[in-house]
Amino acid sequence: MSSQGIVTQLSTGTFVTFFPIVFLYLGYRLLAKPKEQGALDFLLSRPITRGSVFMSRYLGGVLTAFVSSALFVLSLSIATIALIGVPLPAFDALLLIVGFTADLTVFYSIMVMIASLTKSSGKYLGIAIFTYFFSLIETIIAQILLLNGINVESYLPYLDYNLPLAAVTNAISPSSGTSFYANVPLEIVGSILWIAVPTLIAYLAFTEYFKWRKLVSSSR
Repeated sequence: MSSQGIVTQLSTGTFVTFFPIVFLYLGYRLLAKPKEQGALDFLLSRPITRGSVFMSRYLGGVLTAFVSSALFVLSLSIATIALIGVPLPAFDALLLIVGFTADLTVFYSIMVMIASLTKSSGKYLGIAIFTYFFSLIETIIAQILLLNGINVESYLPYLDYNLPLAAVTNAISPSSGTSFYANVPLEIVGSILWIAVPTLIAYLAFTEYFKWRKLVSSSR
């Protein structure tokens, strides 16, 4: 692997490990806490719909994901110039921005879903923190196996296939011994589903769609 590839891999690992914490907090700050404290009820007492409130807060998180990804890739490009004297190729930088944004949007969508389904901020934090650490278990197990002399590096890309960023980093620095990422359409569909399904569940829960359906059915 080239020096540039090593820098990219290390930076990617740092980004996907620590940046999701920001979006865990966003889910708490924008949805879980206001819902528990009644701030959303006050907001909804005005001529505004639940759907518009949800979408504004959700899109705010997605915009944050894009801006933070772009700034991180910009800093990464500057770092590669300073460390190895070679700038990050423009196409690779674009791929990383797309991958980082998609990965953070996946995590934020899950956090929004948890916030919409839980009634208290305490429950949200408990489930959200567990979800965050659960996403790190794979890496921890892999490191334990490697320390015990079991070579699992060739299998890790298969475990990462459900994450949008995995295909992007593999396109920039291909993993040896596997062509699993060759199915780009499947990777795109998987990434879309990881974003769309939690977001749809969150939207239906936040807008109380199921409660509304139940009231309509009982009134007939």
